[in-house]
Amino acid sequence: MRSKALILASIYLLLSATVSWGQGDDTLHPQALPDGVNPPITSIVYDADFNDSNAWQDGESPDGVLTYSPTEDGLLITSQSPDGGIGSLPFINLNIDNFYTEISFRVESCTSEQSALLMFTRVLPSISNNQFNDAFVYVIQCSGDFRARALQNGNINDVVISGQTIPLEEGENYVMGILMAENTVAWYLNQEEVAKFEIPSNETRNSGTLTPGAQLGFQYTLQSWRVWALKSTGTNLEDTTIIEPTTNTDDPLANNRLGNKLYEPSFEPPSSIPLGLHHDVAAYIIGGGQALNLYNTRRPFGILAFEGIDQANYFLETAFSVRNCSETSSIGFVWRANDTFTNYYAFEVQCDGIFRAFLVEDGTETETFISRQLDVRLTDISQDIRLGVYVLDDTVYLYGDGTLFSSFSDNTLSSGHTGLLLSSDEDTGQPMDVIITDLVVFDVP
Repeated sequence: MRSKALILASIYLLLSATVSWGQGDDTLHPQALPDGVNPPITSIVYDADFNDSNAWQDGESPDGVLTYSPTEDGLLITSQSPDGGIGSLPFINLNIDNFYTEISFRVESCTSEQSALLMFTRVLPSISNNQFNDAFVYVIQCSGDFRARALQNGNINDVVISGQTIPLEEGENYVMGILMAENTVAWYLNQEEVAKFEIPSNETRNSGTLTPGAQLGFQYTLQSWRVWALKSTGTNLEDTTIIEPTTNTDDPLANNRLGNKLYEPSFEPPSSIPLGLHHDVAAYIIGGGQALNLYNTRRPFGILAFEGIDQANYFLETAFSVRNCSETSSIGFVWRANDTFTNYYAFEVQCDGIFRAFLVEDGTETETFISRQLDVRLTDISQDIRLGVYVLDDTVYLYGDGTLFSSFSDNTLSSGHTGLLLSSDEDTGQPMDVIITDLVVFDVP
């Protein structure tokens, strides 16, 4: 099994934990994120005060293509070159690797549809003259077209991601957020996801400073700008007890009853896991092949079948963290399935903390063996969650974080295929969106 130590914890944390925002003014909480998306921020490491005359005065970029001036509403930023030129604010004295940054702004003027807001990240600057050669830059035009690309050694690289989001209208207010954990990015605007993507490892620095900017005649009032740190790698993770152990003393894992490893797919291409959006379970490689982002595109559920597994007894285990889910969105396993996956046993844990084990025949749930409420929601757990199913003859043992917590017996189905089950919320249709850091099947002797 993959060691957790091998996983880039910042990537896991990017998509996993719901953390307490603390007490105080709600304006200090992220505002750009969709409901239910709660990144693992720890503290604000930068909060711009545009009323501080020592920090912010009238000024311009070294080449004069961008000017800025404090106002009662914030900082008025103007791209002075409608035909070209990229300008940025002065770089703040901050060097950070993994972060969430958010700006709120009002659009004052769009000279053309190509006029654009910029956000420079992972910058290696000269603080003294505000010049730089390396950065990763996010661009949203007044038309709503967006793109992101690297600047390296003064050269503009190919676009990494592009698309269309909401247009930037004159006189309207917006909040934009960008989260970077290693090379994984989540980009938001007005509580909508703009994009999530992976930056090629050779196209960004590991850390740097950051700052907003503008180009092609875009003018806006920057009302707020904050930077939050993410949880650091391998530290300050709560040792949350997910499930109380059972009193059953017949624990096959405790007695080391595992055979040969039957299945452990590579997370690097080529992989036996079908990648892309056009499957019942969408799959994306992240973290340079250290993890998978999975979510069900099929409603009400999708099954990711484990290639080559067709037998009676096995041990199934996955380690995952939750990126996004709602109440009855769920993750779990199916086993002893027929070729069409219309007959099978299933074990699932819902976002709201309810876990169930049940039997499906001809596509319909016919019997529930276990249904119980945990004391915690999945989004309240800020660490990898491990689920396991040990199938031995007529008895099934269920595990959470390696601890046996329940079991049941049934002999309706005798053998078959296995797979990972991801289900949508029954009311909202919200898919189960997770990061998988381990997926393995062992033979049972």
